[in-house]
Amino acid sequence: MNIAIKRRPLKIISILVLGVSPLLFAAAVFVPSTTPTVMVGQYALKNNDLLAGTTQAYRPWYENGAWQGDIIEYDIVMGDPLLQDGTRITDADVGANPATAGASGRCNFSGHLGSGCWTARATFIANGADDPTGSYWQNRNIFTNNGGQVNFTWDYLSAVQRESVDKETYDTILALNGYDATLAASDTSRNTADASEILNYIRGKRLHEKINDTVSGSNGNLRSRYSVLGDITSSPIYIGPPREPYGQLSGFITFSTDYASRDGRVAVGANDGMLHVFDEDDGSEVFAYVPSMVLDKLGKLAARDATYDHTYYVAGDLLSASAYFDSAWHTVLVGGGGPGFAGLYVLDVTEDVYPGTSNKLLFEKTSVDADNSIGHIYGRPQVGALGADSDTSPSWYVFSGNGYSTTAGHKTALVITSLDNPHTICQVETFPETYGGLSTPALLSTDIDNMVELAFAGDLNGNLWMFKFDQSDPCTTEPPIKVYAGSPDQPITTAPSISEHPYKSGYIVYFGTGSLLSLDDALNDGLRDGGNPGLQTDYTKKQAVYGIWIDTENADTMSALASTPYQFNSDPDLSDLQTQTLVETTATFNGLVETLRITPTENPLNYSCLSDSETCTANLYKGWKVDLPNCGERLLGSPFVRAKRLQFLTTNPTGPADACGSKRLPGDSWVMSLDWLYGTSNDTVVYNLNPDATLDNNDKVTYTDDNTGADSLEAPVGINLGPGNIAQPTFARLEFGIDKMYINGMFLSIPPVPSSGPLLGGHIDVETDSPSNGVIATNNRKKHSEGYNIQTNDGMGRGVDGHVHDYDTMHDVEFVDLFQLEPRRGKANMVASLTPTQEGACGTEENEKGIRVGSGCLEAIEGELNRAYDTLHTDQDGVLEELHGPDDSAVLQSEVNSLGADPDFEDTVPSTQFIITLANADRSNAAWIQIGCKAWPVVEYQNMITEKLLDGRDTTTGLVDDDSDSLIFTLTGIINDFPDGADSCSQDDIPDELIRSKGLSSRPTLRIGFGQRSILDEGVHATRSQCVLGLHDPEDAVCFTDEAVLTAAESALLSTPAPDPAYSYSSCTNFSGLSTPPNDYIRDPARNLHITHAPSSELGHYLGDCGYRWRNGALTVQLIDAGINPSTDLQSLYRISGGGTHVKAFSVLNCGDLDYNNNVVEPFENAPNPGLLYEATMYWHYSDLVDKIRNSDPDGNTTPKDAPCYGGGAYSGKNTIDAGGLTLGEYNALTGALVDECQNFAISADEPEKLVCDLERFGQLLNIINSAESETILNNALLELAELLEQNQALADYAEMRDYAGDKIPEHKKLAIDQQQCEGAECDTNSTSDDGTPADIELYEDSTPELAGPNSVFGRRNWVDLKQ
Repeated sequence: MNIAIKRRPLKIISILVLGVSPLLFAAAVFVPSTTPTVMVGQYALKNNDLLAGTTQAYRPWYENGAWQGDIIEYDIVMGDPLLQDGTRITDADVGANPATAGASGRCNFSGHLGSGCWTARATFIANGADDPTGSYWQNRNIFTNNGGQVNFTWDYLSAVQRESVDKETYDTILALNGYDATLAASDTSRNTADASEILNYIRGKRLHEKINDTVSGSNGNLRSRYSVLGDITSSPIYIGPPREPYGQLSGFITFSTDYASRDGRVAVGANDGMLHVFDEDDGSEVFAYVPSMVLDKLGKLAARDATYDHTYYVAGDLLSASAYFDSAWHTVLVGGGGPGFAGLYVLDVTEDVYPGTSNKLLFEKTSVDADNSIGHIYGRPQVGALGADSDTSPSWYVFSGNGYSTTAGHKTALVITSLDNPHTICQVETFPETYGGLSTPALLSTDIDNMVELAFAGDLNGNLWMFKFDQSDPCTTEPPIKVYAGSPDQPITTAPSISEHPYKSGYIVYFGTGSLLSLDDALNDGLRDGGNPGLQTDYTKKQAVYGIWIDTENADTMSALASTPYQFNSDPDLSDLQTQTLVETTATFNGLVETLRITPTENPLNYSCLSDSETCTANLYKGWKVDLPNCGERLLGSPFVRAKRLQFLTTNPTGPADACGSKRLPGDSWVMSLDWLYGTSNDTVVYNLNPDATLDNNDKVTYTDDNTGADSLEAPVGINLGPGNIAQPTFARLEFGIDKMYINGMFLSIPPVPSSGPLLGGHIDVETDSPSNGVIATNNRKKHSEGYNIQTNDGMGRGVDGHVHDYDTMHDVEFVDLFQLEPRRGKANMVASLTPTQEGACGTEENEKGIRVGSGCLEAIEGELNRAYDTLHTDQDGVLEELHGPDDSAVLQSEVNSLGADPDFEDTVPSTQFIITLANADRSNAAWIQIGCKAWPVVEYQNMITEKLLDGRDTTTGLVDDDSDSLIFTLTGIINDFPDGADSCSQDDIPDELIRSKGLSSRPTLRIGFGQRSILDEGVHATRSQCVLGLHDPEDAVCFTDEAVLTAAESALLSTPAPDPAYSYSSCTNFSGLSTPPNDYIRDPARNLHITHAPSSELGHYLGDCGYRWRNGALTVQLIDAGINPSTDLQSLYRISGGGTHVKAFSVLNCGDLDYNNNVVEPFENAPNPGLLYEATMYWHYSDLVDKIRNSDPDGNTTPKDAPCYGGGAYSGKNTIDAGGLTLGEYNALTGALVDECQNFAISADEPEKLVCDLERFGQLLNIINSAESETILNNALLELAELLEQNQALADYAEMRDYAGDKIPEHKKLAIDQQQCEGAECDTNSTSDDGTPADIELYEDSTPELAGPNSVFGRRNWVDLKQ
């Protein structure tokens, strides 16, 4: 029995990213496209006053990797005899796939139409959104902006918008109109509403998704979605009847009365390109809006025949407010772009129906408005009025910081836009002029007239600004006063909170620091220069929370601030702020160990003194500062002032405190409550920890002073919420004097650090070919695949020289090195077998094919693959010439990879000059190619070499790359391509990150590097060996195992050509085996060898063209003699987007025929082909899940294989199934019996040597294999592993499929040996509520985050924010 064991080294997980280093940055790094998807939106409450009775809450939810989102309705229950008041509950199945709504009657208050709580995903399904042939997508109310509100359909877009959304469709219509742009734009017969499949996809059409590839009429080449609702990384908002206290303003009482019964709506932005507005009754979508600012990147969502990098679209937070303009009161909905786009938008949601009597879209403001000063606006823009104190009809404006930009010199300014005249935009710029952008402001009305007199806002340089508005004309407002001078190391990115000082004039302004504006920003914890990554004390870039008193009524104070802002100094005598210190401790309450924060040393703070007392004046400050002690900890939401406490939630989005410089877990958060005046506990108990419903000394902790040894009782000010990604709290009044805090959270798993080892989620197959047939090494081992017995030396690869299945697993590598193919050649590999399949294995002959281990035998890997060296250095009989070392002794073939390390070997290296071409790189776009000490992404190299070779030249002379380096190579030149005087490649040429993430080498070589995550990231072409070898029609199911087909291939290949079509049987079940293969099973190789007609989607607008893929789309490297004539000896797949080039092997007649079935493919007979020296082909050998887990047939076995070749009708759908990995149910089915065995295990008298259960021993053996220091230890472990798997079929099945558990299975649901994120106690997570959702906090009780949904994927498509 042969079982492939995935050799997975133990890993310490941290986050390492290209270009990221632990350096101090001058300011927060703003790269919005890389903003990490680790943030969670808050609950939105229908009513924050629970004294009014039961209400509803709306929770945002999403899955990283699967990139689907949801809004889930909850009841906040009051007056239920069985439930505590304020209990948050839903009967919807959170995270279910497919989504299901509740059914028990919860959330059935206030006239709700449904029988239970709704989820937006479930409502979409109920309305037909998941039907690939349905019309729901055509009936949705979706609009965008084209000089005003228009339907979001192709016919309503401008020519520029059409080109930005779907350039391929635009180009096709342009070509059909003779490339006349005016004619094309006005071609109504072609520019129909549904002309663009990309736009239709964005609207929700699912027919052409890869997963629906088998549906009649589908051409599934678009990204598969779990839901039409994209991931939601921002907070929703509830839009109900008008409730603002504007009774003194003209007309508001009438307005609020008229709309008192307005139906409620829930609005939220999603990263599917839309702002969605849902009906509160059943979650149905009322309308959706596509900001015009995202049109140019909508095509990325569909990822047509490409991989999907997560992209932000509508990800800014929202504000709903009443405002008076255009001679009437309105309810407006305002949102910024967040990381999705630069700009903001304002909608009119006064009417609860669509379209209503007027357009919903009022206006957009983009990056080109306000002198190009508007950037990415995070947080909620504000709405407020300006006017005289007695004015009952003031003017209304939208107030916003101008946001952040990647543009150098981006100013810092407050942007004020008139709702009456949106063309009027005022900018109040900081002075002296600063750069980086202003954050969200907090507006302040200093009296009871509701006019906005003041605003406070921070910036990326850590400064806090105060704006005082000109009530008659905001454009004449004076420059703001810098009231606090901070540091770029402590950026302010959220709106402050403001409270009146209780016994002094003026206000206390509260704000926290920290940012999450890029991946660099997320990972930059401020390790000091030369610091120890393992020490907390060496992380200097700590964030903080501030409370600063601004005496706005004191003219002298404000005059002084205008010239000298407050600042913090570590010397108390020079600082305007008192510092308070948080201390972490643990205590046990009710049997639970809590991690808490206290302020045992409460430094004195006085705001004024009644006398000149030195004791008082020595402690006279303008406020306080509290440092957040953990590296990476920051405040990413606005603090709240409630009940004389400053309440907020801090987070380290990428891990807990002890993660600094080492391991990281999904998030770490603290809920905090500080005294509003002093920043301490002020000896006030606020957390009911014991719990007994009473706040007293029993909720305090005992603290022992390290210096004095004295004990004291301390009231905690913070509770650690444990691992998970936690949102800012949402507060509701439970009863007089008691708040209820609701906290949303999820586990958003972090992908493992790339390291050496086999690819995750599948395996790579490799084939080599050459005109010289299978080369025989000096040890007489044949290099071709003996098992396949294909012995043609045609050079076109009808019979390849070698094929190795599961290459990366066998050799524990994530690359294919053409000098060092099969690094474990001649040694036992990870295909552990007690019964070797090769004749003569473990025999007595010198060239034995197995390794004896005691009385057992392990099959050794055969030298099946030709290295580039082999085929360029053989004699005429195909036997390798003997190499000689410095002492003239023979050099073993296995040492060939060391060539170049010693100059004495140079004379033995062939000097044949060749060029290196690639084909099909676009279908394996995660790979890199390394030639010597230079590396390119394979697509970049392929495009470059193809363009240069096919520019009409008839010689390769003078062929150079874009850096003017020669593209004509020799093996000698490649393996000795060291920089002058160096013994390795330079960091500039081959950075460590590429070595780590893509498997490239620090030494010169010829290598294709994939990296462990390439399959998970859909960056490696999926096909099967039958398809690559040309033994199978891509339209037909592959009915037999690769081995069976290939073993029988010789006679079929060399026999009389088979009839067309390939075979006429309609079902694989007609065959019981392949012992006597039907003559018509394998197509005539002369007509179907290596050549696959490309899907129409790859041919662009070249209608009727004959684009063909070489090797069924697998990534192919060819070494071609430099003496060829490129114009006659090469052919390009240029009609295919990025198809590459290779030696000329066939021609196609009738190319211009619109029906490609009339094409006639003529191979070149009597190969070898001109100039071909060597070829290596590599691909993801997919179908394991399709074949072994998902497939079934009428007689109940899983023998038939139904995964088709690339080009077949169901290819994309089957590919998507395999790429998706195991579901939690499938994983549990594989592991359930093994876990039960371990739980019931006891040492038996019959097997006293068996000390642990089989699953535990399996893990022990993997550890031994991963850490083996000698071949003997490794071989013994492999042998025992083979015996264990042969005796336990359930364990063998699990061992074969366990690598597919990395995608959809939450880490804590995996067996310990499969967990990639954490180890040991650090994997422990808090329990969840019965419905699997995060708990709420009453009097600040414990909160636990939500588990990821069943489809959460660490890299499907990869996290751009954590992309390796």
